[in-house]
Amino acid sequence: MGTAHNVTELLAGKLGRDKVILNHPVTSVKQDDEHVFVSSSAGKSYKAKFIILAIPPHLVGHIEFSPQLPYNKRRLIHNMPPSHLTKFVATYATAFWRKAGLSGDMARSSSEGVCESNPVAITFDATTSNGNPAILGFITSYAAAKWTSVMDEIKKEAILKSLKSYFGPEAEHPLDFCVKDWSKETWNGGCPVDVMVPGAVINYGDCLREPFLRIHWAGTETATEWRGYMNGAVQAGQRVASEILSRLDDPSPAQSD
Repeated sequence: MGTAHNVTELLAGKLGRDKVILNHPVTSVKQDDEHVFVSSSAGKSYKAKFIILAIPPHLVGHIEFSPQLPYNKRRLIHNMPPSHLTKFVATYATAFWRKAGLSGDMARSSSEGVCESNPVAITFDATTSNGNPAILGFITSYAAAKWTSVMDEIKKEAILKSLKSYFGPEAEHPLDFCVKDWSKETWNGGCPVDVMVPGAVINYGDCLREPFLRIHWAGTETATEWRGYMNGAVQAGQRVASEILSRLDDPSPAQSD
């Protein structure tokens, strides 16, 4: 079955790889009565009837819009910071936890005091479909903030020590190990999803999915179910595709206040 990256490979194949443009961060979006003009940091410009923005809401604030986004939309994107998870995957020669009658799944609270010595808050058996044993897990919330500045090697030692306490001494000796702090990713900034601060839902939540002229909004944050998951991203994509298709017959600007 492969990994989530297979989804991007399949989509690129269907679209045509020459149409998938990488390393072109969008810097500005300008609209007139009939078109949208998109410019990138690589100096390229593109014209379309409509565009879909499916990036984390807080990154929308890095783009210059003309005309500028409605007030409520601007307030919303500035009040949706990314959450904070650090992800790790440890692969092993055997699924030793199964032999010990353990599922490989674990969850505990990430309370202050505990996370200094035991950063891991949740794990899953991530053994692949072809039988390669692995444990996947996360450092979350308070612990993620506490450990984000720690060197990866020290972080690795602490994580493996945590896994040892849950699954036995073999957990401390993986074949391979990878850790990813999503807060350090420029075009992500956090994981798994942007979250609204207190009051944002009541004051600005109505404009989360509302089109602005020829700009439509997708991404998992805009889903009505499974928000923050790939399921939600798919749902949002289907919804916004329907919005665009319905406007192709009547492409009048959609104005939001």
